[in-house]
Amino acid sequence: MIFYTNTPGLVVNSKKANKTIARFDKDGKFETHNPVIIAKMREHF
Repeated sequence: MIFYTNTPGLVVNSKKANKTIARFDKDGKFETHNPVIIAKMREHF
């Protein structure tokens, strides 16, 4: 699944795991096939 944002280079961190979940590229695009990450990102994007 591909997520888009208006903020290029955005980094999404996990408070619980204290690590980076997603790192958007300079075009504001992030692609993942991990169902856990997709579920977490869907709440916000």
